Amino acid sequence: MKLKNSFYKEIIPIEETGEFLIYNLINGGLNVLDAKAGIFLDSLQQEEVFSVKDHPEITSALMELENSGFLVHPSLDERANYQHVYTEKQRRKFQNNSHIGIILKGNSLVLIISSLLNLIC
Repeated sequence: MKLKNSFYKEIIPIEETGEFLIYNLINGGLNVLDAKAGIFLDSLQQEEVFSVKDHPEITSALMELENSGFLVHPSLDERANYQHVYTEKQRRKFQNNSHIGIILKGNSLVLIISSLLNLIC
């Protein structure tokens, strides 16, 4: 299986213990890596693809990091994916958000019901 670093991960070395902290900016994931896994991931370039089978000594750590979103499939465009998810979340906020307005017109009331979805689209 081939993987690459998540665009949204940060690796921070812990000098006192030789371990590394790995943090995912999108999902808030935080994990502690041993020296071997930390040094390997820290040495990778941002979009560099690697094969898990080429690193048998840290395979289980790499698979755990993939399951947690720190490593991703090489074909995944995380920035485009995040933009799409964010846009959809914003759109859903207003999808069923109807407003009712009351206007006095002369001696009668006029009821206005509008949907923000109709105003946006």
